[in-house]
Amino acid sequence: MFLIALLLGNASATTASLDKLANDFWAWRGKYAPFTDDDVNRIERPSGPRDWSRASIDKQRQDLAEFEGRWKKLDPTAWSIPQQVDYRLIGSALARVRWELDINPRWKRDPNFYIAQTLTAVVEALTVPGPYDAARSREILTRLENIPSILQQGADNLDKPPAPFATVAIQALENIRPRLRQMANALLKSTTLKEQELTSATDRAADALEKFRQELHQKLPSLPNETALGRDAYVFFLKNVALMLYSPEDLLAMGKQEWNRVVAFEAFEKNRNKDVRPLKIASGIDSWIKDAAQKELQIRQFLQDRDILTVPSWIQHYTLRPMPEYLRALQGFGEMDDFTSPSRLNQNCIRYVPEPSGKLGYFWEATAEDPRPITVHEGIPGHYFQLCPARGSGRETCAWRVHTRTSRKISTGKSPNGRRYRAPGGDRLFHGSRPSDHVPNRQTPDRKVSG
Repeated sequence: MFLIALLLGNASATTASLDKLANDFWAWRGKYAPFTDDDVNRIERPSGPRDWSRASIDKQRQDLAEFEGRWKKLDPTAWSIPQQVDYRLIGSALARVRWELDINPRWKRDPNFYIAQTLTAVVEALTVPGPYDAARSREILTRLENIPSILQQGADNLDKPPAPFATVAIQALENIRPRLRQMANALLKSTTLKEQELTSATDRAADALEKFRQELHQKLPSLPNETALGRDAYVFFLKNVALMLYSPEDLLAMGKQEWNRVVAFEAFEKNRNKDVRPLKIASGIDSWIKDAAQKELQIRQFLQDRDILTVPSWIQHYTLRPMPEYLRALQGFGEMDDFTSPSRLNQNCIRYVPEPSGKLGYFWEATAEDPRPITVHEGIPGHYFQLCPARGSGRETCAWRVHTRTSRKISTGKSPNGRRYRAPGGDRLFHGSRPSDHVPNRQTPDRKVSG
């Protein structure tokens, strides 16, 4: 009995060490994690300016080495399975940082990284619904004022970035000054900021962004075209970050198989339903929002009636809201939604939408015809729902995320030509575990995974 008690005591002490490591790491990560244009990995961050100087990056490396050392000293072999899973997931989070700093160091090879640290940071602050109190207004201003210094650090850090990356950044920053002015003019009445301080910060940010773009344009002819990181980098990511057993070649074969399946299913269903009338776009934004709210309730009821999933009553709703003008000005620099956060679980999730029309892109035009696919993917039981229980339990960072990846052609009942159909298995919810999704910046080695 004494031996059993001793072993249990040792196991408890070591798991407590893991909890301490996790708490220390995620507090640190909140300070240093790079912004990305994805939405699932948004985290609550301390206020204040960011620093991407070489000295700051070297400090991140030192801190990471200390975290890795603490993690490797832990022996999880006697722990329960859930505790061992948490151990592996913290290892994945640490490997993600190693990936960002050294394996795929976008901070020195991709100009778009610095667009994310500047403009995406502003967008992320603005997706939290306004009006903004003094503290949030000050943080918005801080992020605008931080833009010139971050871009100068980016110019110092970038070492012959691939030309395709530079081209994307040059295109993204086209007409950035009028877009920033549009943002500032629309934002002023929703903040506590004075017009002069907001206008001044916006103008300085525009100056820096235009300079950054011009310098990239001048260097473009001399930049290399190669973008690939190589097979070893892929293997590192798959094994250590994504925690997958598959090789890059396995994934290519699986992807080809899935592509062939989807193309075949689309052909079958387009032919079977060629005489079915197309869906109609919502008559206006108010009717679209109302329809989405009603269908979100229907989805919740369906999940519970079919014994698929229980939706706790404390989880709020996935809603659509008209896109504010200050966000409309910065479209393309981040996802226009708000999945709330651990301190705002009592608020509804929001997806900001434009007015419905036939001029929208394919995805949002289809959503204006039927909001259920986006609700299932992004709301209930999608991203928002998956984040809420983990946030409510305080274990967001070590939660396996059950993710509903509904193929657009398979589950929506609508093909790209606007015809409605019911595909084989179209009523099914496709679930898959993504152990890397808890880690900020979900990005494969050379291609962003769509959220």
